[in-house]
Amino acid sequence: QVLNLHEMNVPSDDGQDATSRFLQSALTPLVAKTYTRSKDSGFGGRHNPSRNINYDILAVAAHEHGLLANQTIPRAKVAVLLEEHFMKKLNTTDLPLQCPDEELLKRFLQKSIHYEEMLYPGQTDDKEHETTFYEAVKRHKFCNFDFDALVEDEAVRTFFSKEIPRLYRRSKH
Repeated sequence: QVLNLHEMNVPSDDGQDATSRFLQSALTPLVAKTYTRSKDSGFGGRHNPSRNINYDILAVAAHEHGLLANQTIPRAKVAVLLEEHFMKKLNTTDLPLQCPDEELLKRFLQKSIHYEEMLYPGQTDDKEHETTFYEAVKRHKFCNFDFDALVEDEAVRTFFSKEIPRLYRRSKH
């Protein structure tokens, strides 16, 4: 059985999400009942939200450029501190980005449409798909920080040499 992801946002009459409806229709009645009970028990399982890995990559780039010299702060902690404090401390929401060029974006779009048609033959709307794709492009969903430019920026270098150690010490207390 195939789950049409375009239906994920369509509410059902009984208040169940599309995943619940799919599992209940695809599983044996006993398994479906167990799934419903576990869902009703309040245990939601682990969430798997998408994460912005730019901060982790920036932490690695900073380490490679010696910006965290003589520091023994775990990489994951540096990434968390960056995510929590970096934009506020630099007082910006506009960091340099590296984004795919128009040619590569067109190839991404064509592949995406092709794969959707393979999964949902005769059920796709190319125009809607293209509109959604270019909305994601406008929100920079296919871009990464320009790590080379950032590690050369004096304010960023200062943030790594002074703020990261200070924030780390403070987080340990």
